[in-house]
Amino acid sequence: MKPAPFILVSALLFSPGILAAEERVLVLDNPESSYLPVTHADWYRDLTAEQSLEDVLRLPEGEWQASKKDRMNLGVERAAVWLRFRVRNASDTTEWLLVGEDGRLEEFSYAMLDTAGEPVQRGAGGTLRPMSQREIKSRLQIFPLSPRPDEEYIVYLRVRTASRALIAFRLETRPVFYGHEFLDLQINTAYYALLLTVIVANVVLALRTGSTLPWLYIVVISSAGLYQYTLSGYLYALLSPETPFWIWFNRHAGMM
Repeated sequence: MKPAPFILVSALLFSPGILAAEERVLVLDNPESSYLPVTHADWYRDLTAEQSLEDVLRLPEGEWQASKKDRMNLGVERAAVWLRFRVRNASDTTEWLLVGEDGRLEEFSYAMLDTAGEPVQRGAGGTLRPMSQREIKSRLQIFPLSPRPDEEYIVYLRVRTASRALIAFRLETRPVFYGHEFLDLQINTAYYALLLTVIVANVVLALRTGSTLPWLYIVVISSAGLYQYTLSGYLYALLSPETPFWIWFNRHAGMM
């Protein structure tokens, strides 16, 4: 006896694999929200760091791993790391920003493919790319994504860095992004104002007492502040470097 058609349909609709696949689709349905695509992503480690998008598209499905986290901290990673996630635009907004929260990524590229597997948007960035060559000039890695309403895409990201690899991205509209940036500016202004107050107070103390200890404390605090300023990408944006030397100099000056 053959099973009734509705039983087959029900089995397909409620298959755990299909449900899991649907749950991993990132649905953009609120322009006022910020979305974390890494939670919905699969990732792959390219040990050669030489594979292209075309090479990655031919990979067996078993080579990919589900991230299941909103961000990935892989430690010091010399290989290139690829991520892919499916996204569907359920809003009327077509102007979104893909924002990399770690400003230290030296190599970064992305491609958004339609359901036929054809790239509709591609771009590249990273700290090794001069500021003048970036699509959006910022201390962060920011790229425009323009998914059409009610259409589904798959986005591939490639990142590589010689330092600690923190893979954390947001998808949001420009107003939401500028709101985050303004809050971040307020927090950092207060933090560095406090550091400056401590440094000035110790200069006064050193001049009045003649002790060398406050000067040592000033060196430590100044080095820590410069290092954090470099890591956050503000020093890089301030100098607006056009050569990779500045990236090397900024990072190592902060470390010293």
